[in-house]
Amino acid sequence: MNLQFRSPENDDVETIISLMTAFYSYDNIPFYPDIHGKALTDLFNNPNLGLCKIIELDEQAVGYFIICFGYSMEYHGKDAFLDELFIDAEFRGMGIGKQCMPEIERLCRKNGVNAIHLEVDAGNDAADQLYRQSGFSGNNRSLLTKWLK
Repeated sequence: MNLQFRSPENDDVETIISLMTAFYSYDNIPFYPDIHGKALTDLFNNPNLGLCKIIELDEQAVGYFIICFGYSMEYHGKDAFLDELFIDAEFRGMGIGKQCMPEIERLCRKNGVNAIHLEVDAGNDAADQLYRQSGFSGNNRSLLTKWLK
């Protein structure tokens, strides 16, 4: 199995949008191609915001992940949020997600990140197990959100 993590280029937007559409459908999240496409382009054009990688298996795009950077007093400076990690349904159960975790950690360390945060949907036991096996743990807090737009 030849797994690669590739930085996207401008002509990869449609590939990632297609994968995002599948991910958002799977997780029952509203998806707006124009809005999400603009956010993706903003991310590509400003590396201070974070980064995206296309996950390729034998040169075929099978998923992607997005890491967004932040800053926290509690976490002693720069932190990151693993905003999205998606593997196409056809390729799940092959250990691809597990192989992504060291790459995600490597990229975060390379970018001076002190801590990585993520959220897992309730009931997604496979993802929860993957993240816990990769060293993530709960922090007895809830993630709360307020939309400003």
